[in-house]
Amino acid sequence: PASLSVAKLENKSLTSHYNLKKIKGFGCPLLYEVHKKFPYMKRYSIQRILRETRSGALEPGEALDLIWSFYKTD
Repeated sequence: PASLSVAKLENKSLTSHYNLKKIKGFGCPLLYEVHKKFPYMKRYSIQRILRETRSGALEPGEALDLIWSFYKTD
């Protein structure tokens, strides 16, 4: 129920107390290899990021960082 929901920032602050491995960028290592071999596929990942931003699952700053992460790893 909504009464048990946790806001994104609250969730980040709660999980910061644990030693969790952070993923840099968007997706998994397989997606990274796909983007390296087929650069045109980045378009679909960017579309997904934008869709998640519109739905409120991502904040605009996070989305921008994820999109730029595709081009920093080349």
